[in-house]
Amino acid sequence: MGDECQLGGNHKDGSLGNARERSPLERARSIAKGQSRSEKDAHWLGVRMENFERAFPGRGGIVTLSEVCGYLGVLAKQGLVDWQLRQAVDAIGILLSYGYQRMDLDIPHLREGWGNWRNQQVGIEAPAELAAGATVVERLRRVLRVAHYSLKTEKAYTQWWERFAEFGSSKAELELGLWFRKPDH
Repeated sequence: MGDECQLGGNHKDGSLGNARERSPLERARSIAKGQSRSEKDAHWLGVRMENFERAFPGRGGIVTLSEVCGYLGVLAKQGLVDWQLRQAVDAIGILLSYGYQRMDLDIPHLREGWGNWRNQQVGIEAPAELAAGATVVERLRRVLRVAHYSLKTEKAYTQWWERFAEFGSSKAELELGLWFRKPDH
């Protein structure tokens, strides 16, 4: 990753910064450019990042998932619609993972956490079978539903995973890459 995509994290206090300080909007544009996003997307990601940094000044590196969900809940009460909230989740995930190296709060984790938090706010609990020992397909379906993907997309993704798992079952783990892990059962 080149210097244009790195946000910094050079300061002892955990604040973002490089030799030349950049605004969140500039940082978002450089990250978005590295991810092949459009200028319009980069602009709005920057706006969402900037608003998040204003809400948690100097605390981005130590913010918790529940604090992020609370912040998103406030945005929802202020009238942001679902696509704007997803955009805010993406912006916060990018900021935390690239800016503060918080891989525990990257976009997929934030999306799942935000979906679970919203469900709990209205009294919907996660199914017990997903809480303990869920299969890859069950977890994939859960993440896709939390992210509001269509049922056709969910079906296509799960079919592709099943095909890949069938292909990978006869291959050595090193042949597929270290990231692939066969189920224990």
